[in-house]
Amino acid sequence: MLVLGLEFLVFCLIIKPFRAIFKILFFIDMADNQDKRMAQKEFIRKGLMLFLELSSWLVGPIIAALLLGNWLDRHYQTKPWLFLVCLGVAFIITCLGIAKETKSFIREIEQSAPKKDS
Repeated sequence: MLVLGLEFLVFCLIIKPFRAIFKILFFIDMADNQDKRMAQKEFIRKGLMLFLELSSWLVGPIIAALLLGNWLDRHYQTKPWLFLVCLGVAFIITCLGIAKETKSFIREIEQSAPKKDS
């Protein structure tokens, strides 16, 4: 349970600030009326956001598991068992997080794609 709380903390501390930074960096000026440039900027912004979110799901849980597992092993003198358990839990959390982000991105693409009449 402690690991899940730490994973949530890592998510809040790593993913949320970077999401805000990318929104600021790739903010599309509404005065710009060139549709092609706006579409291109939006495409690049979405791609970078997906890359950032997936990368943070890879790095965040693993770093948290490394730190927590190392501390638990030193504290309870169970080297390397709690470290390996933490890495296993981090791997599962990483897989679930990536699957969740990918599903939401695919859903977003399907909603924005033009519908074809058969």
